[in-house]
Parts: sequence; C-alpha cells; structure tokens
Amino acid sequence: MIMTSLSPLLSEVKHLQNSSVVKIFKSKKHTVALIKKEEKFFVLKWYEPGFQNSFFQESKILHEIKRQVLIPKLIESNREHQFLLLEYIPGKNVCDQINNQNIETKEKTRIIQQVAHWFYQFHSYYQQKSISLIHGDAHLRNFIITTNQTVYGLDFEESKPGKVSEDVANLCASILTTNPSFTKEKKQLQHQFIETYEQIIHQQIKNIDSLVKKAVKKTIQRRKK
Repeated sequence: MIMTSLSPLLSEVKHLQNSSVVKIFKSKKHTVALIKKEEKFFVLKWYEPGFQNSFFQESKILHEIKRQVLIPKLIESNREHQFLLLEYIPGKNVCDQINNQNIETKEKTRIIQQVAHWFYQFHSYYQQKSISLIHGDAHLRNFIITTNQTVYGLDFEESKPGKVSEDVANLCASILTTNPSFTKEKKQLQHQFIETYEQIIHQQIKNIDSLVKKAVKKTIQRRKK
C-alpha cells in the first residue's frame, strides 16, 4: 500500500478501511487517488478544508448529468468527510495524447472532435433547462480517452454560470499552450475544435479569435505564478 495523506481518511471511514491506494493522481488542490476495494478500482477525491462549496458543486453536477453526458459514475458523496468516490474510467489523459509526438495528427483531430461533442452535450443539457452553466475549467487534462476511444469529462468543481464561448476559448488555450506549444499542428487542432463545435450548434461563436487570445494570455500568466 502506498502511504499517503489519505491514510487518516481510509482508517476513519469504516467501509474504506480495507481499501488500498494504488496511485496518487496529480492535483493542485485536493488529494485524488486510484484505490482498490474488494478487487474493484475506484477514484477517491478528498477535498481540502475550506473547499466545501467546491465539493457540493461537483457532487451536484455529477448527480445531475449522470445519464446525459459521458462522466464517471458517482458512487458516493460523503458530506461528513468531504470526499467523492467515483467510478474508475480506464484510459489515457487527452492532454498527454494531444502532446504525444508519436501520435498522428489525424488521430489527434478525431480526439479533439470528440471533446467538442462532449462540450456540446454538457452545454446543451443545461441549456435545455434554461441554465447557462459551463465547465469552468476547460483544460485538456480534464478529459480521458478510453480504450474503446470514447471521451469522458472530469472535474466539475469550478462549473459556474457563464457563456459557452468561455469554455471553448479556454480549451483552445489549453491546446495551444501545453508543451509543445503553438506548433502548426496545435494551431490546426484548436481551429478544428472551434470548427467542430460551431458545426454542431449551426452558428459561429462571436469574437472567438479575440476570446482565445485573451484566454491564452491568462493561461500563460497563471502558469508563471
């Protein structure tokens, strides 16, 4: 068993006491781990103190869109200890795939198109309810491509009311600024993402080029901190 900061939680929560930590995922805010329980794998996300609103927001969204958008199934939302237990989706991180120089542009384009379709499904679900909710943290790392080549979205704690163009612009900034950044291929992929999304909604996004430039600037500034 990997000894981690999760140890106190696993020992305190009775139904997690026989779980083992397989892997700790990279996360700037919270403790996120792959755990094994009764020969099954799950993802456990344990929120840091002071992030109660984030916990409730993500829990709410996972519950709402569970059958409408491709996301991990919510197994448990534990208010007392402020953690989520999620279905484990085997696959590869989309960011790593897009940045992998050994993967052909054609395959990367297919993945990006799937990400665009995922955003449309997420946005349209709330629009049908007359709610303008966006992902709020539109980054390539918040997507997984499964072994059967299906894209799943993750991490909804920063979801908020807003314009869909914000998600589109931020995802484009993620494509352009992750290493290797601003390559010809990356520029093609970000244009493909916009084009695919616009084709689905049957209209152009106003001022999208300007919005992408602003999103890129903010992304670069944030990473310098």
